[in-house]
Amino acid sequence: MSESYYSAPQIHTDPQSHPIFGASFGTALKRYYGKYATFRGRASRSEYWWTQLYLSLIGIALYIPVLPCYLDFLSSATSSSRYGSVSRSSPEMGPLTVVVVIVVVIFVLAHIIPNLSILVRRLHDANMSGGFIFLSFIPFVGGLIVFVLTLQSSKPEGARFD
Repeated sequence: MSESYYSAPQIHTDPQSHPIFGASFGTALKRYYGKYATFRGRASRSEYWWTQLYLSLIGIALYIPVLPCYLDFLSSATSSSRYGSVSRSSPEMGPLTVVVVIVVVIFVLAHIIPNLSILVRRLHDANMSGGFIFLSFIPFVGGLIVFVLTLQSSKPEGARFD
């Protein structure tokens, strides 16, 4: 009989599943897009927060062209006089606004899976189950709870998710 048949099982871990502590902005983005739909492994705080900064800046840049149309819409919807509402035509969306809205929708839809993925990996790094993302469905406080969980420091026990 072969000796290897009775040996202990070997654990093979993928180096990509380990977090990069102190990751730079570029490294974090490479990992974010490189592990687009990878829900296994861990992500360090720096990996997670660099990508959140990137997504926030892109979101702001995409919403700025739409803001004037949105504000005009709000002002027309809330206009009223002392004796009733003022009839005013609703603002029209220009072609640029339509294009920007389409780009925003495509961007948001394309980043749903990687955002969930990096959030699950961040929770794994803090030795928590990825199922904690469902806390965000709790009205008013769920998002805050998940936010606090992402601030947790890395724990060595989180290696079980590698």
